[in-house]
Amino acid sequence: MMYELKKFIFNKRNVGVFGFLVFFLVCFIGYNVYMDKHYNESQIKIYQKAYRISENRMDEAGSEEESEFWKKVYRNASGLIHFYYNSENKTDEFIESKLSWNHLMLQANNEGYIINDFEKRDVQTLQNETKQLKYLKKNHIEMLNSPYEPNTFNIFNELFNQKLYLVVMLILCILLCDIFGLEMESGFYKNLYVSRISKQKILLNKMKFSLFAAAFLIIVMLLIIVLSGLIFGIGNCDYPYFYFNQMYTVKEIVAKSIILLVVESVFVVGISSLLFTCSLNSGFIVAVNLILYALFFVLGNVTGYSRFFVYIPFLHIDFVNLIIHKRVVLAAIISLMYFLSCSLISLQCFKKRELVR
Repeated sequence: MMYELKKFIFNKRNVGVFGFLVFFLVCFIGYNVYMDKHYNESQIKIYQKAYRISENRMDEAGSEEESEFWKKVYRNASGLIHFYYNSENKTDEFIESKLSWNHLMLQANNEGYIINDFEKRDVQTLQNETKQLKYLKKNHIEMLNSPYEPNTFNIFNELFNQKLYLVVMLILCILLCDIFGLEMESGFYKNLYVSRISKQKILLNKMKFSLFAAAFLIIVMLLIIVLSGLIFGIGNCDYPYFYFNQMYTVKEIVAKSIILLVVESVFVVGISSLLFTCSLNSGFIVAVNLILYALFFVLGNVTGYSRFFVYIPFLHIDFVNLIIHKRVVLAAIISLMYFLSCSLISLQCFKKRELVR
């Protein structure tokens, strides 16, 4: 293990990999900061457009009911412009105004009024936001300034909601390349594998250290996100978010997301050890992992076949569905079984491989 640790520390590529992780997370947080600052402006433009359109349609209305509807939209849009313009979009009055707006938009959908000039959200999204607003009001939870507010919990939620945690898995694959295959690349394997230490023990140490590296990578990622909270705040752990029309508090999302990261990492280590044993090529590990992740990401998120992969964590990489199906513990157990299976096969195969002629 000490040999692997020294190799890991003094490998310049690893410094670059962790540097990329830090750079990626800083850029992601920076993007959210930028979007958060400009969110009010974008909302003001939307409601100004609604204000102008509703003003015109009040006069063009074909019935008294329609005219009354557009008057309500007109007044509501005016109020929301005021709230956003004065940055008062965290008050109870603002929540009431947003609830009124959502009810009007739902009414418009029911009665066939044309609102797609300024309201792009579908009925389900409006209903979900209405439930979220009611939950915030009932539980006296302060509303976020915007969906991009860069507090710790919201950043964490956005990172996983956008499936950007897959970048962490990519970084882990790159790290595993060097952990398993650096000696083959440098030629040092001729010295390493003819030492008194058995080949199986060497591979076992590599697998142990790979798990340590995966844990360290996850901890670094979490630390960066948590440290951002020193600048932008931690956020409320009871803040609600919707995934596939079900509401979860952010603390539930964070807990299950960390478990998912661990599950994925354990499996990637297992499969990487097996790939190395078969190929003795570090590049092969990254190539196969990338192809598999790309393939099943497409299957799970484009073709809609992710429901078939619920019980296989390597295939089922959709964080949202893991939460919905509540298979996190089962996925963790199966992932561990895969890891142990891959490890045992790798150890047996590696024992029989002739590395030095």
